[in-house]
Amino acid sequence: MHNRTTRTSRSIVASAFAAATIASLSPGAGHATTISPAPTFNVQITIASACSITTSPTTINFGTPSKPLNDSSYTSSPITGSTTFQITCTSGTTPTSMALDWGQNATGSPRKMKLSTNFIAYNLYSDSGYATVWTPTTGGPTILAGAGSAQTYTIYAKVTETVTPPAGTYTDTVTLTVTY
Repeated sequence: MHNRTTRTSRSIVASAFAAATIASLSPGAGHATTISPAPTFNVQITIASACSITTSPTTINFGTPSKPLNDSSYTSSPITGSTTFQITCTSGTTPTSMALDWGQNATGSPRKMKLSTNFIAYNLYSDSGYATVWTPTTGGPTILAGAGSAQTYTIYAKVTETVTPPAGTYTDTVTLTVTY
């Protein structure tokens, strides 16, 4: 009985030694083989020149004036409003122009908000002093160089009407076009 146990033990030890020897010869088990010549490959990315309006202008709401538009107090304290927007351009790309069209109800200055067949004149400006009308071709703000981050611009608005139109809500839609 003693012999039988010894033979079985030797047999197990011999099998374990053979398995260890085979494992040490296989790749990844301490034995490295290099393929020659080693393959190479390229890595690249192309960044396109691009600009996008990342935050659109919101509605400019002049509110509900408490006095008729022809009230002389509006000369010294006009009805105004503003909105902002943001443009993001890839670094090195700068817009060549930012234009505001005349809106849906006018073909030139002043722009007009409309209710039925009635109009209220207003205009859009690139400065808070309301000196420079922002048109489809001129008067926009100084354009900042594209830096890869959002650049903020403000559109200033002022009612230029001096008559008293019928009551109601007057509206217009203006399109902002950015060219780069």
